[in-house]
Amino acid sequence: MVGRIKEMIRRSAENISITEVGGALGLPPDIEAVAVRGVPDARRGGEVKCCIVLRQGLDPASADPRVFVAHARRHLARFKVRRYVQFCRSFPMTASSKISRKRLRDGGAEAAGATFGAMSD
Repeated sequence: MVGRIKEMIRRSAENISITEVGGALGLPPDIEAVAVRGVPDARRGGEVKCCIVLRQGLDPASADPRVFVAHARRHLARFKVRRYVQFCRSFPMTASSKISRKRLRDGGAEAAGATFGAMSD
């Protein structure tokens, strides 16, 4: 395991590293930045939510989340594939130019469209 314990998502009996999930999604050429976080789920305890900022010039409103989920399925185990995808215009940043996960969790991302849910089984 790599990363901090607070960067783990507990989904049923599985531990999912947000670093691993984010790294797998960061590969497509049309993604500028990605942030992964856990969201509560009544059935499984937690689910994976991925916030994506597309490269400049690409319209988040016309982006298809299924393309990103299909890409993730080629690089991750099925249970690690994100269940929710949200396109954002920007992420809240820290003074050291890193994504502020706390502010992101508190709703600090500038959303550019709807959150797409139930993207995997």
